[in-house]
Amino acid sequence: MTTTASSGSQNYNEQTAIGRIWQRAHRVVINNPYNQTPILEIYEEKAVSINGQTMTQPLPGVIVEPVADMNAEFEVIDVSTGRSTGAKMKYAEVYTALHSLYLHLAKQRDEQVQNGNQVALPTEPPLNLEG
Repeated sequence: MTTTASSGSQNYNEQTAIGRIWQRAHRVVINNPYNQTPILEIYEEKAVSINGQTMTQPLPGVIVEPVADMNAEFEVIDVSTGRSTGAKMKYAEVYTALHSLYLHLAKQRDEQVQNGNQVALPTEPPLNLEG
């Protein structure tokens, strides 16, 4: 990072820096009402990384996707490279994986309760967008 003299600026200790800025999903919500179409909500944020420190800021708006066609496919992206793996995945496969994860975690929780352990409570309530 280099310190620069700014002409006419009143900013204290103003500096020019090189960093990275990107957009990411920071919250994914699946509303899964009984016998109704599941609705996927994706909340995004902007991340800024300078000198090893990363700060995030929520972005306005929400991606809302009713999932009426569970056979719809999407391209699978390698998380480490950002490139296509060449594979496709169906919404139904994601739904099945998340359902299986829910059953796994629910069983773990129930075992903890049966063993007399306290169960962690959520740190923030889910967002209610229905008004």
